[in-house]
Amino acid sequence: MNRPLSQLAAASIVALSAGWAMAQTSPVPSGPQNTPDNTPRQIDIPSGSQNTPAPAIQPDAAESADALPSVEPLGAIPPVIEVIDPTVFAVRIVGPWTDKDVQGFSRVILVAEGDTPRLYVQWMEQPADDEPSVRATVEVEQVATDKLVFGDIRVEASRNDASVFLDTRVDVQGFRETYVLNVGGPGQIQFGPATN
Repeated sequence: MNRPLSQLAAASIVALSAGWAMAQTSPVPSGPQNTPDNTPRQIDIPSGSQNTPAPAIQPDAAESADALPSVEPLGAIPPVIEVIDPTVFAVRIVGPWTDKDVQGFSRVILVAEGDTPRLYVQWMEQPADDEPSVRATVEVEQVATDKLVFGDIRVEASRNDASVFLDTRVDVQGFRETYVLNVGGPGQIQFGPATN
């Protein structure tokens, strides 16, 4: 340990010891703290004393066990977030694709329009020197027709295609179904129940 740090530590210990000694030798009033008429009695603190009474701390309503933590809203919502439609409840990247000299990635988008769920597959083109753009979009119509509501999405991707496994939410009997969506190049999909 270097010398200045040793001196600082020693000074801190001396200051703490002195404060502890003062607290132990300070006169403590004896008897009840209230006068016979039950009004609080004032205790005089000698002038020059460094001990001052601490203000009473009132519990804050926001800090109670039942209160939710406060969340600060963003001052300005980023434009890319602001344009997302509130009916979109899940977006998942599926995997890469290539078509001759063009490449990109695909994604699935789950949308809830009222009580009708919808599932879309979208192929995004990714130029080497520009922002991605939409190459193609296809709706998986069976999802809306059968009102399939999914709770879990898993993806197994390879170089140019992918399998997306979608589990329905557990029904009242405790069962759920798994569907598989095979995604190839732009516009190429197959959808149906998974067979195990």
